[in-house]
Amino acid sequence: KYTYKKPRHKVIEDYADFINEKLKEAPYSAVRIKELLEEHFNIKICYTSVQQYVRKEKTELNRNATVRFETLPGEQGQVDWGFFENYRVIDEQGIEHKLYCFLMILGYSRMRYIEFVTDMTTETLIRCHLNAFNYFGGYPNEILYDNMKQVVIKRLLRAKDSTLNKTFEDFASFFKFKVLLARPYRGQTKGKIERTVRYVRENFMVGIKFNSLLDLNKKAMSWLEKINSKTHMGTNEIPKVRLLEEHLNKVTRPYYIEQNS
Repeated sequence: KYTYKKPRHKVIEDYADFINEKLKEAPYSAVRIKELLEEHFNIKICYTSVQQYVRKEKTELNRNATVRFETLPGEQGQVDWGFFENYRVIDEQGIEHKLYCFLMILGYSRMRYIEFVTDMTTETLIRCHLNAFNYFGGYPNEILYDNMKQVVIKRLLRAKDSTLNKTFEDFASFFKFKVLLARPYRGQTKGKIERTVRYVRENFMVGIKFNSLLDLNKKAMSWLEKINSKTHMGTNEIPKVRLLEEHLNKVTRPYYIEQNS
């Protein structure tokens, strides 16, 4: 005769809230989680139990993180750098420079902007922002960054405790947009901009020929006009049309005010 038995209570479940909170902070290993449990609760616990629980929770966190992250109209943009290690630019003095690319994408409309440069200084980053704002005719309420040193000097676990680059912080304060820092180890948060970097590398740069930085950026502007005018696979709408809706509904911050001031 077979009878159903209640599942046996697992000791590890008593510490589930603590473990889950730690795993949301960073992808700690099972070994480290075991150490934290024993330090915090003054207990001895089976490593295998911790390992099985951590593996299950990490799988769930990764699955949830891949859900498409959408933002409201005018709410968010994302920025990143791209380094094109196989390319060089020769200036008028015959000096060779490495090639970098500034990229910005608006979350709702999927409007994209790229600009090629030969350095990644804070001053260059700010100039590229202004050119992007001018191209879009405005800018969002907040912009997400991947903890680049031109934006954040000291990145702590909580973004609000981090130390921002003073020059860039002043720039953001002047334009009144919020600086967001991507959470470490959570690459999906900035998926839109990372896909843009890959798209530039695999689409625009393939077979490209240019004789100067100016020539390359002219070609980039022509490419932007093309991709921003065709239907985006993620939204099934045209980015330029979506951006126009944002402007008409006055949810983006117009840039011309700052230009005239």
